Amino acid sequence: MFTMKAEEVDLAEHLLKDALRRHPRGLYHAWLAQVLSIRHVERQIKDVAGLRDEVDAHVRYAIENEPLNSNVLSSTANARLIFSDDVLQAGTLARQSVASNRDNPLAWFAWANANLYGGNLDVAYAASVTAQTLGESTTVEFWTSFQRALTAAVSGKLQEALSYTSVSHALAPNFRPPLRYLAGIASRFGRMPDAARAVDRLRELENDFSVDRMINDPDYPTSMMRRAGLINPSKLADLG
Repeated sequence: MFTMKAEEVDLAEHLLKDALRRHPRGLYHAWLAQVLSIRHVERQIKDVAGLRDEVDAHVRYAIENEPLNSNVLSSTANARLIFSDDVLQAGTLARQSVASNRDNPLAWFAWANANLYGGNLDVAYAASVTAQTLGESTTVEFWTSFQRALTAAVSGKLQEALSYTSVSHALAPNFRPPLRYLAGIASRFGRMPDAARAVDRLRELENDFSVDRMINDPDYPTSMMRRAGLINPSKLADLG
């Protein structure tokens, strides 16, 4: 599920649906909501409207059947934020996820994410540091490292953001969000060869990628980059 390789994410979705047929646990529904969130963020699915209805059904079943499971709560929090843009509900679920298991890095990830999009930057940054620390040397280290990079970038800590973005990319070369931030932050520091390498990798991973889309397309997933002031048209355009 967390490899970010399209074929393995597809396999995770298939296995979870098969598991649901055998044993309909709330956790499997929550993980399916997480898988579909990943596929949406990674732009692997075009029918967002149909996907939103499917995810909503998974979220409702998961919460109704395993309301105290930290992984259920963190996955559904992420899904609510991504598909419903519901910061309040995402924050409530994430807070409960942390309360259920304070040693779960995914719970702190969800709490950081909800506060980031809610504009509570100090809380978001502190939570992302906790998530990243708990996630070290686990299969989700790339995920929590990017979350720390993201909150650091929005908080103006660009050198820290660049460091953790690089860690995330090293651990998950197919994960696209770190590459977008590498391009933006490296260009801000004048490290154009690094920015160019990130752009070239994005071209390999996204058939419809262009620097122009990164700069000008409101549907391209760079909203937090814009918020952090990392979209510098004059510098990025040179990489087009």
